[in-house]
Amino acid sequence: MKIAKIETFFVSRFLVVRITTEDGIQGIGESCYWAYPKAAQETINGFSDALIGMDSRNIEHIWSFLWRFNSSFRGNSIGGAISAIDMALWDIKGKRLNAPVWDLIGGKVRNTNDHPVSMLYSYLTNPRYYSPRWFHEGIAVFI
Repeated sequence: MKIAKIETFFVSRFLVVRITTEDGIQGIGESCYWAYPKAAQETINGFSDALIGMDSRNIEHIWSFLWRFNSSFRGNSIGGAISAIDMALWDIKGKRLNAPVWDLIGGKVRNTNDHPVSMLYSYLTNPRYYSPRWFHEGIAVFI
């Protein structure tokens, strides 16, 4: 389960990292540093040599190691790089254990989704609640 390869690439304007383990499992993560994604990309490239050969199962150790990698400087590019690597490692763990990541990190918070947009979708797709009058008069609230 050692890290064998780290790649970065852009999808539109978003920086994505792909980590591959020695046994071929790949994990994908996205950087949260959208202002200067090339800075986060170079930070990931700088971390790569240190990460190759580390055990991908030790996610918390790797996070702490990267945060302290250069203890004199911490900024947005480092946080963005670490977030992408962290997501990719959790993706690998989920694939290895055949479990969704949300289940690995604590499970569901609630059983229903009470977000207004999802509530609107529920009303519009359930004939019991759907009313053309409501739709035409009420849809303006959500737009």
